[in-house]
Amino acid sequence: MRERSATGAQGLSKSIKKHLNDITRLTASLLGDEKLSAITSSSAVKADMHRFVIELEPVKSTILQNDDISLDQNEIFEILKNFLDG
Repeated sequence: MRERSATGAQGLSKSIKKHLNDITRLTASLLGDEKLSAITSSSAVKADMHRFVIELEPVKSTILQNDDISLDQNEIFEILKNFLDG
């Protein structure tokens, strides 16, 4: 979505924010010992998730701070990164 938004596709910034918010909420629900490698998923989905984390790192300050999640942006990013590195 970021690629399409960067090339001028309209209306994507709201979708990007919504998806990032969804990922933030899902990430906050992960337990410390859960790993992507233990989840049955296609290699394409896993590759997309890894690519997402790589692309998120330089802009992790854009991770939304939700009132119902007590983690900060760096903590959320680290949880997601650790989940994918497993």
